[in-house]
Amino acid sequence: MSKYWLLVKHLFREKVKAPSFIWSIIIYVVIICAVMFWEDIKEMFFQDEPLQVAVMNETDLDIQSLFASTKDVEFSFSEEKQNAIEEKVEAGKLDAAVVITDQNQQLSAEIATFEPLSMNNQMTLSGLLQHAGQLYQVQKMNLSAEQAEKILQSQTILTTKSLNKAS
Repeated sequence: MSKYWLLVKHLFREKVKAPSFIWSIIIYVVIICAVMFWEDIKEMFFQDEPLQVAVMNETDLDIQSLFASTKDVEFSFSEEKQNAIEEKVEAGKLDAAVVITDQNQQLSAEIATFEPLSMNNQMTLSGLLQHAGQLYQVQKMNLSAEQAEKILQSQTILTTKSLNKAS
């Protein structure tokens, strides 16, 4: 029986060390990763127009300087009602709408989309909103050591709402 296991071990090592086996594993991993992340890859290479985001500010914080448009995301600031902006998102005129409010002395932001945002766009918006939340805390307080610690620990409340009834 020990000769059998010795033979199996030897054949296994030969097959695993063979270049054809190694290349086939690498190709499978690359194909699986490409399929899983195709939307992000496609967006990275083929994105022509920036993400259109409408921002509604219902706080006293001046956020226009925080949300500067870039080649990837274009922000517009609106005084329209939330329902009117959500209708524009549903119609495809806007990619997302962000409603910024004060909730229990913390900045709260709701991101409304019809189609889910890509991970990159979601992270960009979340990062900007986290930064705005910390600046909102600074504006609300006279800074002492304890309050500065509270600012560093504060988290903006983010919710995402899909306006697509089919999904």
